[in-house]
Amino acid sequence: MNRPAGSLRTPRVRKIFVISLLVLITLLGLEMLRSMIDMLLLRPLPTHVHPSKFSVVRGVIHVHSRYSDGSGAVETIVQAAQSCSLDFVILTDHNKIDARRDGYEKFYPDSATAERQAGRTLLLVGEELSTSAGHVLSIGASRTHYTPGITDIPELIEGIRADSGVSIIAHPDHPRLGWKRPSFGGAGGVEIINADREWRNDSPLEVIEAFVGELIGLPGMHYLIDLPAENLQRWDTDPAWAGLTGIGSVDTHARLKLFSLGVVAFPSYERMFGLLNTYLILDEPFSENAYLARRQIVMALAQGRSFFAFHSLGDATGFEFYGENKEDIIVPQDTLWVDKQEQATLNVNVPATKNFVVQLYRNGAATGMSNKPESRFFIEGPGAYRVVVFQERVQWPWFSRRRMPWIFSNPIHVKQREAAH
Repeated sequence: MNRPAGSLRTPRVRKIFVISLLVLITLLGLEMLRSMIDMLLLRPLPTHVHPSKFSVVRGVIHVHSRYSDGSGAVETIVQAAQSCSLDFVILTDHNKIDARRDGYEKFYPDSATAERQAGRTLLLVGEELSTSAGHVLSIGASRTHYTPGITDIPELIEGIRADSGVSIIAHPDHPRLGWKRPSFGGAGGVEIINADREWRNDSPLEVIEAFVGELIGLPGMHYLIDLPAENLQRWDTDPAWAGLTGIGSVDTHARLKLFSLGVVAFPSYERMFGLLNTYLILDEPFSENAYLARRQIVMALAQGRSFFAFHSLGDATGFEFYGENKEDIIVPQDTLWVDKQEQATLNVNVPATKNFVVQLYRNGAATGMSNKPESRFFIEGPGAYRVVVFQERVQWPWFSRRRMPWIFSNPIHVKQREAAH
């Protein structure tokens, strides 16, 4: 009986097949080893947390529970937030605020530190609204603002604002669920970084590497995060983005569908809460009253008094970015008025002593750099100034240096007093 020339039963073909398979397995193994070493080099660097001159709270925004398409109960989410020592967590299930109706919006004391406010986490219930233009986060409003087929975005935004809430455009650059209009209808903020969007745009091999890394305790999720260069550029130059509060959101579901194999709770709430945090600058210390604390968070978001950071690279507590002239100290998204001859400054304090670079941007263009824990930049003229702090890391296998984005500020707007007349 004659066999086809390409049959695997032919000894030569079998040998070629086995050798090819071994080469492929070896290459995949080397790639997996490379990625694991690269993740190991991304472990958090030691930071020096020092007291801030401002009242700052740390938390996460854009979280889904079983009330919509998240895998976890609210209690599970709160436990994850407490394990990450968060001051607040903002739940945003799709088109509903049922968790508030069921009494979940409140402070949750950590059982280990129940007598101290420092051990308390506030759960705030908002919602993610589906509209014809894209998705909008409604935070702080007293009622749901969802109706089927929302098309009038300005009316929706104004309704949320009139209801004492703040609106934030979700994942504007998402390939399928991104924003579909040139304007944002007067929204108060936009997600500059959406962690769920970021990790889902990587190759299947990279996702598998991150999954394995997470299983053995390495920062696999951060391995998948990229610098949101396009969003940052639009934030700096697109008039539709001007003045919007920028946030980093986790958009976590703790739910990954593995085709026909079912669903796994990956990446977990705890992993995502430890990945990306938003810090809010408050006018007064965080209130012990849940209603007042809720208003403080909404007000800080509405005013843009915030910064966001990859907590997986190091704790950003103690970071400060503020403007200063002879009369005032100005925080992000406020206006610093200066005279032509006045030497006003922008000040940056970084909670680290080495392996970082402070990059100052004016209207999107790099304009100053420092590697000092306490930096002072003299203002070069009117414009929107913001800061990104990069960590200098070693990359495997060449041990080359690379800059990993760590902390992102909202801008300070510098204007000359004469321009106001």
